[in-house]
Amino acid sequence: AFLLVLALPQIVEAQTTIPGGNIINQTWTAAGSPYTLSGDITVPSGSFLAIQAGVEVRASTSDATGSGNNTSRVEILVDGRLTVSGTTASPVRIGSTSSTRGSWEGIALRPGSSASSIEGAIIEEADNGLYIEDTPATLDNLTLQNNNHGIEVRNGAAATITQSLFRTNSYGLWVQTSSGTTTVDHCTMASNSYAVRAHSGNTEVVDSIVSNQSFTGLTE
Repeated sequence: AFLLVLALPQIVEAQTTIPGGNIINQTWTAAGSPYTLSGDITVPSGSFLAIQAGVEVRASTSDATGSGNNTSRVEILVDGRLTVSGTTASPVRIGSTSSTRGSWEGIALRPGSSASSIEGAIIEEADNGLYIEDTPATLDNLTLQNNNHGIEVRNGAAATITQSLFRTNSYGLWVQTSSGTTTVDHCTMASNSYAVRAHSGNTEVVDSIVSNQSFTGLTE
């Protein structure tokens, strides 16, 4: 009689738990993914957080630090520089441990922060997927889905959004600025409640598709 024993490979998922607090000059890699945020993280002025292709970031549904703009939901607060370098084939995914819309607060690029660049990312399940205030930002090849606000641009911020998809958000893009221009170029906005709410400031929508919203496409 023969006994055949097969050694099957095991798939082991690495995981990095971030309890919250300051993130100073860190690079998050696919090897350490997923990164689970238990509480708010802050990238201080003069520091950076770089997130490489293939990384998944999962925010808990409660804020262990009890801090930030919303003490009950996890936030990524940027006073320094955030660089996200996903690709179409290997995107960076930033969302919640829950599939519920608004179960984490989102990413805030705060006044005085360095010019951030976010490319090739899927941002989902947030209250504000990206909140940009009084700082420039370059955003390319993003998917904003299942958020209350996909991107919100405020006060003196200037944002350029290219080759991006907004879908199944309450508001795809909310603009309420006093200066600067928000440019939406070669983007698709579909199946949101409202695609663009241009409350104040300058908003340019160029060569983009706006279709199948529950209520309105472009609203002032």
